[in-house]
Amino acid sequence: MTSKRAGIHRISELANVSIGTVDRALHGRRGISEATRSKVLRIAKRLAYSPNPAARALARGRANLRIGVCIPEEIHFFYDQMRRGIFDEARRSGSFGVEVLYRPVSGLGKGEARHVKQLLDEGVRALIVTPGNPESVAPVIDEAEERDVRVVCITTDAPRSRRSSAVCVDAALSGRLAAELMARFVPAGSKVAVITGMLTAEEHRLKTEGFCGTFRSNCRGGTIAAILEGHESESQSSRRA
Repeated sequence: MTSKRAGIHRISELANVSIGTVDRALHGRRGISEATRSKVLRIAKRLAYSPNPAARALARGRANLRIGVCIPEEIHFFYDQMRRGIFDEARRSGSFGVEVLYRPVSGLGKGEARHVKQLLDEGVRALIVTPGNPESVAPVIDEAEERDVRVVCITTDAPRSRRSSAVCVDAALSGRLAAELMARFVPAGSKVAVITGMLTAEEHRLKTEGFCGTFRSNCRGGTIAAILEGHESESQSSRRA
């Protein structure tokens, strides 16, 4: 057998079954015996066969990958560009049957668990989420992964969840770099204040920790006068109420 990519017609010929039977075997559908399924899969493996997603999408005439996106609407200069990048890439992948369901939250950490749950109920096969409040959204992320829905956290992370991956900068390193610069701008013994979004967000917490530790070691006698949060999550607001 050759390792060159082969089509389902060749697999059908070698397995002595119909093309429909090959399709059922390759995609885990019912209607064939386990012996036939195993036979087809063995031949497909020997032929190094991999389905063409574009052809599958065109044959079905509909999207075969529905992606849910839940990111904040606030901080427009930043999140508008992020949203635009996601949609631009989805359009470029349109021939592969990609559909985006956009369910934004008004602000970081505001109702994201509810929105992600709604996206799951709408049958998405993958999720992109910015977890401003990882404690509240982690159980929903775990539920998604249990349902074979892949979750990618973007900008900030939910590290205690079972998300598939995260795309973000090294937040602690960013904080340390800012502290090194600040230590050069101010005299020894200076007091500085740290103003961040909200410490429930992993990105903001790690940046703050990185800044505070590095500033104290780089600015002789320097201290952190205050750490101020400029944004509250829903859980913080409810606790204050």
